[in-house]
Amino acid sequence: MHFAGAASIPLFWLSLAQLAGDSRLNFPCLMSCAALAAWRWGWKGAVAGGMAFLGLRAAAGAPAPVLSTEALGTALSLAAALAARRSGPAGSAAAGSLTALAALLL
Repeated sequence: MHFAGAASIPLFWLSLAQLAGDSRLNFPCLMSCAALAAWRWGWKGAVAGGMAFLGLRAAAGAPAPVLSTEALGTALSLAAALAARRSGPAGSAAAGSLTALAALLL
């Protein structure tokens, strides 16, 4: 699957979040976007994607305990995306978003 096809993974999570009315499902959506940056630019893209997400969460007023938990989930998701980098953009985005979903469930 090419990059354009891999972009359907964040759209899936965004649609699911809207249909379910559960904003927590935005986390896998955003982590799949950050995972695509990690696939394209390696660890530099992973750091940029993770910092962008955490910066936006801090600007939105998330409390410190929530930010620390989300930082751990972000690090795990992007590490999974980097580990799956050789499988292409879809594999990297899927690994990042599914790890984010697992982090939500824990």
